[in-house]
Amino acid sequence: MSSSLSVSVIFDAIAPAYASDSDKDTFITLATCQTSSCQFGDSYNYAIALRAAHMITMRDRQGISGPISNLREGDLTIYYGSILDTWKHNLHQTSYGTQLLGLIRSHVMKHSVTGTGTLPC
Repeated sequence: MSSSLSVSVIFDAIAPAYASDSDKDTFITLATCQTSSCQFGDSYNYAIALRAAHMITMRDRQGISGPISNLREGDLTIYYGSILDTWKHNLHQTSYGTQLLGLIRSHVMKHSVTGTGTLPC
């Protein structure tokens, strides 16, 4: 994905249901603060758009999302999952987040193969 397309244009293409949302620009700003241009290179705007779409989707779910984290019957409670990878867990909760995880993995692999162990910035 070329960085020549603006985040807003990419966002509208991948999340047309939210294209006219009054909070779209706010979520794009928040996503920009959480996304590294160093990590994503030419895919930076795409990564921001995916993160913003993920965030706005999570907003609309109003806390009702994700897999069951615990099950309770009487005095017995069983907990599932881990609190250690909360950010990854959160991204798995929407299709946009899952796509962002794939983009993260592809860029980590690309930089790991170079053998430098650091991102080229």
